[in-house]
Amino acid sequence: MLTASGMAAALVMGGVVVVPNLLDNEPAAQAVTAAPGSSEETAINTTVPAGSNRSVNGFVGLQTGGTMQSNLSDPNVAPMSGVKVFAQWFEKDGTASPIYTTTTGADGQFHIGMTSFTDAKGVRRNFDADPNLPEGEKLRIWSINPDTSQYNLLYSYGQEQIMPESNVANTEAGASQSVGSDTYNDIKIAYSPIANNNVMHDLANVADNPQTGSYGQYSGTVFWNQTNAAAGALLWQNYQSVNGIDSVAPDVTVYGSYLSDYALSRIYDPATMAAIGYKGRVRDAGWSTQQELALQQWIKTRMAAEGQQKWIAETVQAKTDANGKYTLQFRGIWGNSWDDRGILSKGYTWHDLADSAEAGNWANGNMKSKHVNDEWMFFSLQDMPGISVNTPFNYNGYTGNTTSTLTSAGTLAGWPANWGGTLDYASNLNFALYPGNLKFDVTPYDSFSNFATAGQAIETTTTGLQYDKIGNTRYQIAWFDEAGNELPQYTCPPVAPDASGRLPSCGFVTDPNLKKTTTYTARLFAVSPSGVRDGLAITQDSFTVKPLPASGHYEPTYGSTTVAQSSIGSVAAPLFDDSTTATTAETLPAPAGTTFKLADGAPTWVKIDDQGTITATPGTDVALEDYTVPVIVTYADGSTDLVNAKVTVTDGNPPQIEQIDSQSLELGKAIAPIKVTTKDNIGVTSVEVSGLPDGVTYDPATGTISGTPSATGASTVNVRVTDAAGNVTETAFSINVVDTSAPVLTSPDATVPEDKPASIPIKVDDPKASVTVEGDIPPGMTWNEQNGALEGTPTEPGIYTVAVSATDPQGNNSVSNLVVTVTDTTEPTIAKINDATAEAGQPITAIPVDVTDNFDKSVSNVVVAGLPPLLTYNPETHQIEGTPQAPGEYPITVTATDAAGNTSTQEFLLKVVDTTAPQVGDIADVSVENGTLLEPISVTSNEPNSTFSASGLPEGVSIDPTTGTISGTPKTEVTSQDGKVFPVTVKVTDPYGNVTEKTFNITVTDTVAPALRPLRDVSVPEDQPLNLEPVTSPDPTAKITVTGLPEGSDL
Repeated sequence: MLTASGMAAALVMGGVVVVPNLLDNEPAAQAVTAAPGSSEETAINTTVPAGSNRSVNGFVGLQTGGTMQSNLSDPNVAPMSGVKVFAQWFEKDGTASPIYTTTTGADGQFHIGMTSFTDAKGVRRNFDADPNLPEGEKLRIWSINPDTSQYNLLYSYGQEQIMPESNVANTEAGASQSVGSDTYNDIKIAYSPIANNNVMHDLANVADNPQTGSYGQYSGTVFWNQTNAAAGALLWQNYQSVNGIDSVAPDVTVYGSYLSDYALSRIYDPATMAAIGYKGRVRDAGWSTQQELALQQWIKTRMAAEGQQKWIAETVQAKTDANGKYTLQFRGIWGNSWDDRGILSKGYTWHDLADSAEAGNWANGNMKSKHVNDEWMFFSLQDMPGISVNTPFNYNGYTGNTTSTLTSAGTLAGWPANWGGTLDYASNLNFALYPGNLKFDVTPYDSFSNFATAGQAIETTTTGLQYDKIGNTRYQIAWFDEAGNELPQYTCPPVAPDASGRLPSCGFVTDPNLKKTTTYTARLFAVSPSGVRDGLAITQDSFTVKPLPASGHYEPTYGSTTVAQSSIGSVAAPLFDDSTTATTAETLPAPAGTTFKLADGAPTWVKIDDQGTITATPGTDVALEDYTVPVIVTYADGSTDLVNAKVTVTDGNPPQIEQIDSQSLELGKAIAPIKVTTKDNIGVTSVEVSGLPDGVTYDPATGTISGTPSATGASTVNVRVTDAAGNVTETAFSINVVDTSAPVLTSPDATVPEDKPASIPIKVDDPKASVTVEGDIPPGMTWNEQNGALEGTPTEPGIYTVAVSATDPQGNNSVSNLVVTVTDTTEPTIAKINDATAEAGQPITAIPVDVTDNFDKSVSNVVVAGLPPLLTYNPETHQIEGTPQAPGEYPITVTATDAAGNTSTQEFLLKVVDTTAPQVGDIADVSVENGTLLEPISVTSNEPNSTFSASGLPEGVSIDPTTGTISGTPKTEVTSQDGKVFPVTVKVTDPYGNVTEKTFNITVTDTVAPALRPLRDVSVPEDQPLNLEPVTSPDPTAKITVTGLPEGSDL
């Protein structure tokens, strides 16, 4: 089968030369290099001079106005250079030619030579440019948009689909065909500027007005144009009609704008015409493309300078419904038109935008008439990258319901639009959509150079279909035979493209039992939402498959053999599997007529006979390894297979081991490394060493035996060496491990506390050694042989030296001294100290501090804390001594620490009291005039912070409780000339509550007559009320009497 043959093709234009591939057997799914002309990327450049036979000729232009027939002689069409153009023809039986290409010149012209090719049957295929029977050729021409950010594909011959639909040449848009010279001529490809929504619309103020009534509305359909125009189509409307299998595009946003009355007043101003160099009126009979382009540029310039809101009356938007239809509802401008106010009522301002679509009347001659400037409109779609659009508004200019004479200036002439005149509405403003860059390819084989072989898989790739807003559009890939009959078993169901515009592959595996060379054609069809498939494919591609050669039917298999140097071995003749039968592999003999020969690269010491048996005779100079022997199997039909046999060359010489002497080793000591030295002619692959004493190992990386023996005794060590050929050599030697070392004692000095359980381990490195412990063992501790430790509870602090010895079974002995320190852990004892009381200012009775310790003879570290001032602890007398001065309660702590650091404490309370009354000086009697300030009387105490109080003081006189000063102004009634005597008792209390009292007299006298406020004489008529001024005295004790008042008056 093909997977075993490894056949490769050397591709040459005009034919195929098959050569054998003498490499390894290849898997079935090997990569196939794309042939020249099988895709856009590998298209063949066949640029030819103008007028050449067997060619496709035309132009690419940038169209900014005019009709479908406009060509490079029309000022509306500017030549575009450097555009890549492709052409491909299809024979009546579906055979696809290579894809040919060229690039437009400075004049926008292209001339593609349609080069002949030879198919897989050896038939020469020539381009006849003749769709008529019996030739029945069809043609597809397309280009690549040079800049999708600037250009939109406005028109391309057949809209880049296969042409013509029937067997009649299509001469649309001025195209022509010549059977005599086998040419297509005047093929038109036109691009237009891409819609500039940001410039042409006021998107910052876009509205989505609800529909109301029937006017002020502009509607149409957005659809996918799946069908070609009729042959000889001359008008845009041939492309703009929704028919056949065309499908609608739902949920697409449509924008619409028209210019304001202000804008039109500027446009129709004669000064504007002068500015663009035109002497007539706007769009009159003499108006030309140049004037229209100049005016549109002038409009954009003025709009940029003055702002969109001033120049654009309104911008509205709407989305297409499920049927692809849209309606843009405008609000309208007040007035019959921009230059006719009409009979507009008061309150409605001419040129102003209406508040809503409902307001006013769309008919002229009404009190509330309004209008839309629909001669100056622009409609466009949302940005749709990768999709081409054909619309009445192709050229980024404001146009619309203009007169039919404006056929070259962005006119609607030739479009199927229906205008409502002065009622301001229009319908059938359609947008036709096309895929921007459709690619359809049968891969990896074709019909002109890269042919498939029976049993190989074919795939299709389809990209560039619209990837969004497709509605219910589906596409179907169908397969056809050479007679044009559809092959339903290979045709795939209709599917929608994925998000990237790609269709799934519709491939199949060719029949491995195919008997003749056959061409299959895959065709891409559009399918309407109702399930109707277009009668003409959008595009197609084909491939040709050849029957399998014998090498494709059979797969030979060799066995293998192993042979030693300087000997003879053989590999039996190969067995064959028929790959076209069931999955079970057969083991058949070689088919009749099969021959065998060694391929390049076979070892020189290998031979093969006529039956395919291989004989191998390697010499001693042949490397010991596996060898692949390639054999070319040639069948009776001349096809070949490449198959490999395996021969393994081995060696018969055993390796050598250098003698190793017997060894005597010391137990527990690292041995001197023992080198295992080997030698072999092809190389040692492994060295195995067994029987080593415990603790000793062999390192294959270094080839040495090393380690530390951990057990005594004699061992026999075996060494086994294997070389690369599997030859083995063995040898042995002895090792005797002896012990001459005394055991090692580990018994570090230890410190343990008294009266607490302790364990002091004594370790020996030889577990078989006996241990003896004797000497000055601390009281309370004994040697526990089972635990290997000195254990117990030491009862007496001190330093003890213990003798330890260890003897192994060989009599090796070692001795060590262990120093054990038993520490004191008992705290000292402090005799109880009772609470005590002392008089402040008097020497205290000495308080003894008696401390004893179980181990220390005396305890000198005694600290007494909390003593009142002037009391101290005397370490010589072991007493607390001194004279306290500050009364109070003092918690005292006595801390005693012995030499081992053990600490004990004792607490007691010392009260210092004060019971002596304060000393107060005598106070002399005093006399003071009533109502006058008393000379301050000072009461003193020998006790600071004493408090003072007094009883018997006259009213107005008081004592300061802190300072003891008596002061104030007496205010009392004095009835005796000798004055009034107040006996006063002063009480002084010190801070400790001791009290002293002193008495003295204060005599308050009164020797000053009371004063009266002067009175004025008064005169009063008889029988009238008498009102004298009040009679007052500043002396509150004065008694006022009045005499001599007139009769009838009183005080």
